Amino acid sequence: MSVALLGPSLRILARQTDVGLAEIGTVALIMPLGFIGGVYACRFCLGSPYLKQLIFWATLSFGVLLIVAPMSNVFLIVCCVFLGIAISQGIFETISNIMLIELYKKNPAPYLNAMHFCFGLGAIVSPILIGYNIKIFDSLDYSYMFFGALAIIPVVAIIFLPIAEVINNSKKEKAPTRSDYPKILIAIHLFFFLYIFIEVGYSVSMFPFLREEGLLDAASAGIFTSSFWLFFTFFRLVGTVLSLYYSPLKIAFVHGLVSIIGLPMMMFAGDVIWLYWVGNIIMGAGLSVFFPCILAYCEMGFKIPSKSVSNFFVSATGGAMAGSWFLLQLLDIEPGLIFYPLVIGLVAMPVILYYLGTFKPTTN
Repeated sequence: MSVALLGPSLRILARQTDVGLAEIGTVALIMPLGFIGGVYACRFCLGSPYLKQLIFWATLSFGVLLIVAPMSNVFLIVCCVFLGIAISQGIFETISNIMLIELYKKNPAPYLNAMHFCFGLGAIVSPILIGYNIKIFDSLDYSYMFFGALAIIPVVAIIFLPIAEVINNSKKEKAPTRSDYPKILIAIHLFFFLYIFIEVGYSVSMFPFLREEGLLDAASAGIFTSSFWLFFTFFRLVGTVLSLYYSPLKIAFVHGLVSIIGLPMMMFAGDVIWLYWVGNIIMGAGLSVFFPCILAYCEMGFKIPSKSVSNFFVSATGGAMAGSWFLLQLLDIEPGLIFYPLVIGLVAMPVILYYLGTFKPTTN
C-alpha cells in the first residue's frame, strides 16, 4: 500500500505545508534516499543476530509513522516522517526478497512473482482509499491511520519467522569467476534504474497530472491509479504461472515490448479520456513482471550472490528518486512533458534485456 500512496497524497501535502508541487516533490526525492539507507542497514546486519530485531522495529515504526504522517503542517517534519517510512520500506523489502531467493534457489521466479503480486494488491487499494478520503473529508487522516494499523499484522508475523537462519547462509556465497561479470552487473544495475524510474515516476505523477489537466476528479484519479496497479498485479499473477514454464528473461522481454504501446496512446490522447484508461491498463500489464523476473534470473542465470543482489535495490531506488522527482519538476513546467523520458526508458529496457540474453549462463 505504501508504495502507491505518495502520488495521490501530494496535492493535499502541498496545501497542508503551504508549498508548491515542485517543492513537495522533495518528499519523492527524500524517500528513495531513506530506502537506500534501509538497504544498507540490511547489508550491515546480514549474518548478525540483530537482523530479526532490525526488521521487527522497522515494521513497527513504519506503522506508527504512517499514522502521524498527515498530522503536521510543517514541511520539514513531513519530509522527516516520510524519510523514516522509506527507511523501513528499504529494510523489509530487501530482506523479504533475499529470503525467497535463498529459500528457492533452483527457481525463485514463481515465488518472487507471487510475493510481488501481494505488493500489487496493496498498491491497488491505497489510491482508491486516499482518493475517496480526499473527496469526502478533504484530508489524508483516516486512510493513513488505516494503513498504519494494518502494520500490526506483519509485526506479529515477524516474531515467528526464521529470518536470520535463512539469510545467514548468504554470507558464504562468492561472486562467479567469469571475465564478463562486471558487464553483466552494469547492465542489470542500469535496467533496474530505468525500470523503477518508469514504474515509480509514472505511478507518482499520473494522479497529479490528471488533476492538473482537469481530466478527472480526485476519486476518479485514485481509481485510475489503482487500475494501473490492478492490471500490474493481475499480470504478476500471470507471470507467476508463466515462470514455471518459461525463462524469466524471456517473460520480461515480451512484457517490455508490450509496455511500449501504452504511453504513446496517452501522449496523443488530448481530452479523449478512454485512451488514457486503455494506455494505463497496457502500462500496468507491461511493467508487471520485470522486478521479480530479473531478480530470479540473477540467481538462475548468473549465480549472483544475495549480498550483491541487494545492491540492485540501490540502483532501483536511485531510479525511483530520479523518476518521481524529475517528473514532478516537468509536471510543474508543462504536464505533457512527463511522457517523453518515460518513452525513452521504455524503449531502452528491452534493448538491455536482449543484451543480457547474449551472455551465457554461469555454470560454476
